[in-house]
Amino acid sequence: MDDDAVLDAIKFMWLNYDQELTLDRLASHAMYSKFYFLRRFKSATGVTPGRFLTAIRLARSKQILAHDQSISITDLSLAVGYDSMGAFSTKFHQVVGMTPSEYRTLHREERPDIVSSWAEQYKRLTLPARTGKPLVAGTVEPPADATRDALTYIGVFARDIATGRPVACTVLPADQREFAVHGAAPAGEWRVHAVTLDPEAAEPTATATATVPRAPRAQVEEDPRTAAANDVTLRMAGVGGTSLPILTALPELHSRAVVSGSLEHEAAPPSGYRAMQEKRRVVAAVHA
Repeated sequence: MDDDAVLDAIKFMWLNYDQELTLDRLASHAMYSKFYFLRRFKSATGVTPGRFLTAIRLARSKQILAHDQSISITDLSLAVGYDSMGAFSTKFHQVVGMTPSEYRTLHREERPDIVSSWAEQYKRLTLPARTGKPLVAGTVEPPADATRDALTYIGVFARDIATGRPVACTVLPADQREFAVHGAAPAGEWRVHAVTLDPEAAEPTATATATVPRAPRAQVEEDPRTAAANDVTLRMAGVGGTSLPILTALPELHSRAVVSGSLEHEAAPPSGYRAMQEKRRVVAAVHA
């Protein structure tokens, strides 16, 4: 099973995410045994077909929530393949970092008070620790085709993929390479994830981002007062068809907060941010 077969399976998921797509059905579409299909799919994407399908469903639900203020959460959950609104809302909150209703409100221009409250939450994620030492520091190697308006969002997460809200984060403009993520985290092993958003890319699922395929693991010491900053190098790799959609709402939270004026002395969102949002509305309308 080659990458073309994996890409075809992913395309099949995007076209049929509202249906019941079992492992047997996906393997049958690829014309492989389900065990071989599962092994090759995970090798190519880093996740199981079921996890990738969940990401597609949530990415589609984000598109709909951002551009359709009238659809109910119940109807939305059914439209993206969930049988239960409760199961959909729980998974959305876990992966995106806010409830479906909160995410829709984030995209309402008339609610600057909501954006302001989320800006305060963002600020708490970037506060330096009492020792002044960063949780993680290092260097970003940007993708070769990144433009001067691109921003790189760096977060420390508990999972292998960037889901939910990070325990700490920072944002870099395109001309900055060195970074430091301040914050506090319980002792244990954490993942550093970085995403570059470029206003020149119209597709909101994969081509608008660059990610680190295997994020470095930042080991958090038991006593942060004696711990040196974890030094990592984030080599940004271009996103392809086998990459998971970016689901965490961190970039949108930050961009909306800066545009609204709720964050001061922050890296500005790309100058084409509003144009990018309009492109995404067009893409969502085409796929509706």
